[in-house]
Amino acid sequence: MDRPGAAPDSSTPAEEQADILDIFGYREVVPEWTDDPRAFEGWFLPGTGEWYMARSYGITDPTLVLIGTNNSGEMGYIITANGRYYCGDLLVDYIFEITAPKTWPDILDVMRAKGIMGLKMKELKPVELPDDDDLPAPRV
Repeated sequence: MDRPGAAPDSSTPAEEQADILDIFGYREVVPEWTDDPRAFEGWFLPGTGEWYMARSYGITDPTLVLIGTNNSGEMGYIITANGRYYCGDLLVDYIFEITAPKTWPDILDVMRAKGIMGLKMKELKPVELPDDDDLPAPRV
């Protein structure tokens, strides 16, 4: 059965489904990663689960700079705060600090050449959080 919108070169049902689901057309900065603002909607806003998770690792005021595309099948992200870059996965409660390279252009160069695993990272440890009485209400 032909499905509308599927690319003619889809050789497997999984590839055909990926072609159909690529309705957003996100621009990939590096393979399978995007900085398209549409992909960022709703993530890492004050009061959201991701925002609290970053906070629990001592990261205040995180800014999302890269997220895995729907074609990647991954839920990875890179955030920045206080001049540092951090990597994580929306399905896993761990955050890693990117220790090398340190600059954004160099991080992208390594990801283009070797993927996310080409980056040197160290796992962060959770920190004790103060009371949440003075935190902003969630913006969702």
